[in-house]
Amino acid sequence: MADGCNVLSCRLRAAFLKAILFIVMSFRKNTKDERDERLKWNRFCDANKDLIQQIGLTTPTIETDERFIDFLMHGYIDHHDDWSKYTVSKMDAEQYKLFKLLIDKYFEAGYYDPSLMAVSHEETIEFARKYPKQFHSSFVEIIERQDEKDA
Repeated sequence: MADGCNVLSCRLRAAFLKAILFIVMSFRKNTKDERDERLKWNRFCDANKDLIQQIGLTTPTIETDERFIDFLMHGYIDHHDDWSKYTVSKMDAEQYKLFKLLIDKYFEAGYYDPSLMAVSHEETIEFARKYPKQFHSSFVEIIERQDEKDA
């Protein structure tokens, strides 16, 4: 009987360890995907470097796509360290116009809506009309229903 308990406990331990390993591995990021995302972001920044410079976006703002998403979500860097403390509210009218152009290019490049709050609600709606596949389907449906009512 004691041997049976040892075998059973060994099997339970093995099953438990397999479950833990599965959980850990499922949360691991695929380094190839991370690399591809980083390369895509670097290409985006390179293609738009003049625009980024004219807007005055600081290095912390565009260092990674995650930081830029944070900036688009809040109008400033909220979830990362940012020595520059740069915000959308610091932009003059021309910089803001160019910022909206950069957002347009962001969606055009295939990036998705990160819950865009750095621009007005009306401007977000315009982006959603232009790039509906980049926005959540329920948001686009609400816009389409409102457009039908207004027509």
